[in-house]
Formats: sequence, C-alpha cells, structure tokens
Amino acid sequence: KDQVVRTVSLPNGKTREEIILEPVVRAAREYYCCDTLAGMPLEDEGGSASEDTHWEGAFVYNEWMGASYYRDTVFSPLTWSLFEASGWYQVDYSSKYVETGSWGHCAGCKFFDLNCNPSSTSFPRYWCQAPPADSSEPNKGCSEDRLYYGYCAESIYSNEC
Repeated sequence: KDQVVRTVSLPNGKTREEIILEPVVRAAREYYCCDTLAGMPLEDEGGSASEDTHWEGAFVYNEWMGASYYRDTVFSPLTWSLFEASGWYQVDYSSKYVETGSWGHCAGCKFFDLNCNPSSTSFPRYWCQAPPADSSEPNKGCSEDRLYYGYCAESIYSNEC
C-alpha cells in the first residue's frame, strides 16, 4: 500500500490519502498544470462506498472516478493513468476516449489549497455560496462551464464546498 498510496496531513488537522503511482502523478501534474503535485487525492468522505476508492470530488467534479455522477461525465487522463499504472492496460492518450473535463483543468497548484469561499478564493468559477439550510430557494446562476443554467448546492463529496 505504501508504494501506491500515501497519507497526507492537511493544514486543517485532517488527513487524506493520495495515489502516488508515477503515471497518475504525471497525468495529474499535466491536467492541473502543477509541476509540484505529489499525488492525486482520494475521496475522504461518504463512507465505505466512496472513501479512499474514488478521486476527491472537490478536485474532479464530473469525472467517472469521482464519487458522484454528474451530466457530461468524462474519462479524464487521471482515470486512464490509473488503468495504465495497473499494468493491465496501455493507454493511447490521444484517443477520443481520453477526455479533458473543465473542472480544475490547468487551475494550478493553488487549486489544491481547497479555499472554496466564493468571496475569497482564487477560483470563484468553481465555488458558489450555498443558500442557508432553512431556505427553500437555491442560489441560481450558471454552471461552472457556463453552458447550463445551474444552482448552488453542497455535496457530501466536496469537503464542505
């Protein structure tokens, strides 16, 4: 396990697991445009059905290896690189089946700081202000990729973002 996954301590006192296999790290560095990324974070919420078995939802959103299904889900280089790292697959990264999602793509290393407060984050495109719990009206607006009408809601897989 130590050669595949490492445990990382976060500034908030929590820990998370990260895949550290070379093909995955390479793909994550390229996808996020972050040359210092040391591993691809795994989901740390949701219990045994998602925790440590999917990519961290706050960083992938609409990726097949995310813990939730969303419209326009993609098989990004992140998941294909995990297949490659298994040794069972050879991946043609130029294939039409290797898709680049928009969530976090080339956002850089600061994207992993996980500051999702829409008024203070460097990435307001990705985070919105969820309505109060007692509100029956969602905060309405555009989807992150600006292609759809959307609304803001918290997800169990988004680290309270």
